[in-house]
Amino acid sequence: MGSERARTGDDRGFHVVEVGGANHRQDWPEEFPRHRIRVIASASSHPRPRGRRERGVVRTSGSSHSRIDLAAAPGCASCRVAPLQRTAWAILQLHRTTASGVWNGEGSDVELGISSYSFHRLGNGPERNDPIPAIESMIDRTAALGCNGFEVLGVHMPSTDRVYLNGLKLHALHAGVHFLSVSAHHDFVKTTASERHEQVGIVNKYIEVAAQVGAPVVRVFGGRWRTVTDFSEYMARHGHEPPVPGYTEDDAWGWIFESFAECLKTAEREGVVLALENHWGFTASAAGTCRIIETLNSPWLKAMIDTGNFLEGDLYAEIEQMAPHAVLVQAKAYPGGGLYYTLDLDYPRILDIFRRHGYRGALSLEMEGNAHPDQGVPEALAMLRAAIAH
Repeated sequence: MGSERARTGDDRGFHVVEVGGANHRQDWPEEFPRHRIRVIASASSHPRPRGRRERGVVRTSGSSHSRIDLAAAPGCASCRVAPLQRTAWAILQLHRTTASGVWNGEGSDVELGISSYSFHRLGNGPERNDPIPAIESMIDRTAALGCNGFEVLGVHMPSTDRVYLNGLKLHALHAGVHFLSVSAHHDFVKTTASERHEQVGIVNKYIEVAAQVGAPVVRVFGGRWRTVTDFSEYMARHGHEPPVPGYTEDDAWGWIFESFAECLKTAEREGVVLALENHWGFTASAAGTCRIIETLNSPWLKAMIDTGNFLEGDLYAEIEQMAPHAVLVQAKAYPGGGLYYTLDLDYPRILDIFRRHGYRGALSLEMEGNAHPDQGVPEALAMLRAAIAH
């Protein structure tokens, strides 16, 4: 943002902020549209009453406006108003509104994000022969599509070197995007202690990566036996498979609990939540996923709900069961038909479930359709935005 000026007269090319009767004029940054923006705050610079939510209005071109909860702006969670911080935040969100046509920020009850999986599906989809895009490029595409949040798969990251991670963090800051999560790729269902120790190390590594880039969450898995090696067959079996000969389901549950207990020590130290996804195997159902979360009973182990991974029973009942534990939601979408299968997902109904349970986190797109990401991601976002506005 440009520096604050005391300037009167023609406001063209400037935004005007009125906070407690004080006007602040700042130069427009080059990346924002060159039209006037007017931010009017209802609160002055005095402390606001406890429990009272500050509101503001952004008006453009003298007519259209979007209502924004200014208490959600950086620097405004405390009792004192920070006008310039709040203004910068409001302008950034207005830019997103004009880019996408729909408000996606904190003034809505849903924030939209995109998973790096949407841009490159790990060797599947029409982009299968393309190189994995640079993370910086995916962050820029996320911003250009009007989204605030970005999830990154660990397998998409070319490095976990501290210098590289600091560069990603800086790039995201300048793009106006924040990291929703980092995904670890691991499996605790291993028959030897040394193998499980190695898998715990993978999760601990990505906890530290998440802390470095400022992601509050690491996506984690429960695990599977891997006795069915063909993925199409595995999907046909709805993510179920027989145990390794000589072992039982009870053996695997014990390994899972012990491994998570180890990882939670690192998660608590780094201040990063482990978000357990309903992802086949021992977490193919809400019951299995919740069993792990409730057994460990830690504030640092919660749920990441993938709306497209419930293949048995009533998926809305499954979501309902997991919703109280949710810290992040991955929204599956299938433009062009699904790569593996297509579910008919009623997103207005799904969003109603999360609202009833007080969920205030993000909705992160996982585009898993046969469409190329260049077409499929915008199409999927349009569908989600329509559901949010429903």
